[in-house]
Amino acid sequence: MPSGHISYRRSRPSNHLRAIKTQRPDMLCDILHWAVDVYRFSSFETFDIHVSIHPGAAAIQVVDTSGQFIGWDKYVFQVWGQADKTMAVRLDSRGCIRVWFNDRWARFTRFLRLIKPPYSWNLSKGPLTRADQDFQWYQQSRWWLGNRKSFLFLRLPPEIRNLIYGFALGDKIEPYPTHRDRGVGSNSRSMIIRRANTALLQVSPLVYKEVSDMIYTFTPFFVEHFGVAEKLLRKPRPCSRIRQLELALTHDDFFWLFGGQFEDDGVMTAPHQAATTLRNMRLSKLRLRIAEPRPVTADERFDGACQKTVVDWILEAAWPTVRGHPVELAGYVKARQKRAFEAACKAERKKFDVWQKQRMAVGDEEGSWDDYDEWLEQVGDDEGGGVMLAETTMVIQEDELFAAGRVKISAERPLCLCKVHCAVECWSADD
Repeated sequence: MPSGHISYRRSRPSNHLRAIKTQRPDMLCDILHWAVDVYRFSSFETFDIHVSIHPGAAAIQVVDTSGQFIGWDKYVFQVWGQADKTMAVRLDSRGCIRVWFNDRWARFTRFLRLIKPPYSWNLSKGPLTRADQDFQWYQQSRWWLGNRKSFLFLRLPPEIRNLIYGFALGDKIEPYPTHRDRGVGSNSRSMIIRRANTALLQVSPLVYKEVSDMIYTFTPFFVEHFGVAEKLLRKPRPCSRIRQLELALTHDDFFWLFGGQFEDDGVMTAPHQAATTLRNMRLSKLRLRIAEPRPVTADERFDGACQKTVVDWILEAAWPTVRGHPVELAGYVKARQKRAFEAACKAERKKFDVWQKQRMAVGDEEGSWDDYDEWLEQVGDDEGGGVMLAETTMVIQEDELFAAGRVKISAERPLCLCKVHCAVECWSADD
């Protein structure tokens, strides 16, 4: 008998096939499973194809020249959503497995190519929903884990790495304080990012720099508690790098931050030290998210108060701190208030830029917002209500629409006299 010849003989009764299969190594079945895995991992689209393979009911044992069992001559192929298919199997002269398919011996991959993947990856060209993004990336990670194909991350183009960083870190950063930072010292407090994927920061110094640049430059820092804002803004290093900040505080927290809260003796509080830090930050976006009106709050002054009046008070208190910053108002704020305040901040920014150019032109160093505010106080024109810039004809005055709507903060609860009561269920941004 020639070397490598495969012989066939009758097997035991078909109801014992499962027991034989578990007792003896089925080399042909292993080769078939290996071929399925190779085909699955060859493409992201075919990764979810699964084929269950077991001997056919009337299968005959296949043995090698030494009489060693190596498999069966027929197997049943089960694919989810399709009818079971029984095909004869053999090894050709080159050791490649072939199946009897469409009335001829063919490569096993010919049969696999006709299996329709359970998922379609012809995604729409429009923006994906968060659920679609999560599912797609989950499948991608399973594929990478399955085929065990590795690549050097730092050899990817910087643009691709930035996309990976952005997806791993999410669309916002929520800093929060911990009771103890063991890596620095027993008595220290640290601002930690509430994302497990921040382990990327520990890969290498280069990755740390790229990820931290991505965090501080393009990712908004979202803060919704005054205590968190206080601890975040007391640290000069992160504050000097943060470019996008969103404050979603309650009404009384905004007043504790910007000033305007009243003590028991009726004295109005000054801006918190955190507001001074916020004033000098180099922000590309500062979003102030105003909370909804509530019948019961932490401060009885705002229980069922007029939301429109309270927002006017918040903006009045915030103006000395945020004037000139790229402010965006969000939440429960009237459209008129939003337009007027954002326009006033933009106008103030233009005036600051003019002042900065004039300062640099005479050889002075670049000035901060504190320098600008101090200069306004020193050279203010009391009669004209504005400030004349050196060597220009421009007079710095407040935006007329915003100035006309400025109010005085009161310690009394503002009663709602609006036509439509200031409540969440009937709130409208239009007056």
